[in-house]
Amino acid sequence: MIIKTIKLLSFDELTEKQKKKVIEKNRTINTTDFNFNYWEFEIIEKDIKPYFQYDGFKYSLSHSQGDGARIEIYAINEKAINLIYDEKTKENKLLKKLFNDGEFIINYDLNSFATYYVHYNTFDLSYEYYGSKDFNETLISKFTQQLEEYLKDKSRELEKILYENLENIKNLESDASVEETLKINEDLFNEETLEIESP
Repeated sequence: MIIKTIKLLSFDELTEKQKKKVIEKNRTINTTDFNFNYWEFEIIEKDIKPYFQYDGFKYSLSHSQGDGARIEIYAINEKAINLIYDEKTKENKLLKKLFNDGEFIINYDLNSFATYYVHYNTFDLSYEYYGSKDFNETLISKFTQQLEEYLKDKSRELEKILYENLENIKNLESDASVEETLKINEDLFNEETLEIESP
């Protein structure tokens, strides 16, 4: 058996050359999708979370073709029906009954554009219907299409907000900001690979 000892170094123990490499490797540590989603954007808190099982968002902001933002969900809540049909309408009441009876579900799917791009047009909503009445399926189909447009509109709005925050993002990805975060986290780095390692 061969046992290899790996030396872990704190940021301050790295050479200047290693520090530069570590900073570049972790350039987006403050702005990755995971961390950035904790920013309390009103559009997410007010227009998304009450109606959907929210799964974060993806973004790319380099002013290039295919850039933008994509809000992601993994399911809808009953309240999502209120976004499309007023609570007093027969359509609202019927959809809620069908939803609560488990006769249909809404699926969120990334489409072929998502292979290369991140924007509002890289996802689609589809439905699965388990009932027997054609009228009900027609209503569900229409509801799904309108809900998809709602999410795409909100993704476009979020893109605009993110571009407005672009300067903040640049600051968070600066050398000084990345270094500060690595130190606060007390991260340790593999001396050979310079990857963050757990002791």
